[in-house]
Amino acid sequence: MNNRTGIPKLFKDADFDAIPETESKRKMQVWLDNVKIREKEGIGLVLTGCNGCGKTYSAISLIKRLDKSKKMVYIDQDLKGVLAGDKEVVKRIGSIEDLKTVRY
Repeated sequence: MNNRTGIPKLFKDADFDAIPETESKRKMQVWLDNVKIREKEGIGLVLTGCNGCGKTYSAISLIKRLDKSKKMVYIDQDLKGVLAGDKEVVKRIGSIEDLKTVRY
């Protein structure tokens, strides 16, 4: 993992334009086109799917299109870290109280 960005090295070259044209990509593009409105409304983006379907690649490619203040949260791993009091995870994504303020 790149310590500065938090992006796993495997995905350092993730590029939104390289994602195949699918309904999922269209929905991500709509979200991206309206990100300023979504932010004001407190609406994030949740990507779901089976292992290996491209969630992480897609998320990182979206983050690269946004400003550097955006956070990517791995719900399973990061939530467990926050609940366990892992200071590194809390430093990166915030506390439970911080996460409660985000609507999806």
